[in-house]
Amino acid sequence: MVERYKNLLRTMLILTIIIMIAPFFIFPFMNNIKAKRLANELLCSKLPDQTEIIEVLSGCGNVSGTGNSTRIWAGMLIKTRLPDIDVFEFYKKTRAGVQKADSREKDTLTMGNLGKTFLHLSDINEFDGYYIVEWVDDAVSSYFDLRGH
Repeated sequence: MVERYKNLLRTMLILTIIIMIAPFFIFPFMNNIKAKRLANELLCSKLPDQTEIIEVLSGCGNVSGTGNSTRIWAGMLIKTRLPDIDVFEFYKKTRAGVQKADSREKDTLTMGNLGKTFLHLSDINEFDGYYIVEWVDDAVSSYFDLRGH
């Protein structure tokens, strides 16, 4: 009888530990899935005329640099023949942020905080027509994903 209670107590202890630790593995995995979905959504979004997608990245983490929050980020490097004003006007109507890429600004503040870099920008010298388009969204769970803390 005592042995049965010991086994029950041992099982309950193991289950409690698993329940306490599991969210720290499950929610980061779910946030990664959401980041990939956000990148796919960005890929499928409407582009301005005369524009092509060069590279797409996504990630999770502390995008603001202040700590205590995990956000989902997706970014797309595009190349276009349109003037700056047309590109900025096009993306003003969407939820996306846009920034012109140049030799000094090869990434955005968010990309820097997440440690993301568009590899294509390291291989070129002429930055005319290159723009970084990015979306940021809420994480499935910010509390259990330690990348934001």
